[in-house]
Order: sequence, then structure tokens, then C-alpha cells
Amino acid sequence: MKVLPAIVNNQRIQGVAENALELTERFLKEHLESQLGTMKEKK
Repeated sequence: MKVLPAIVNNQRIQGVAENALELTERFLKEHLESQLGTMKEKK
């Protein structure tokens, strides 16, 4: 039966997608914070 491997594969893909979203969110947050810091320094 091929249903179980498909479910396991789907869970792995979802895990990878969640990790990618977390990394993207962290990167954007750090990038925006550094940009705000740079803008404040220029004032």
C-alpha cells in the first residue's frame, strides 16, 4: 500500500516548508531591524 509512504513524505515536506518559513521570517525580521537601526543612525 502506497498511502503510508505518501503521508510520511507529505509530513516531511510540510516540516521543510515550516523550517523555510521560520528561517525567512527570522531573516526578514533581522534585516528590517538592521535597516531601521541604519535609518536611525543617519538621522
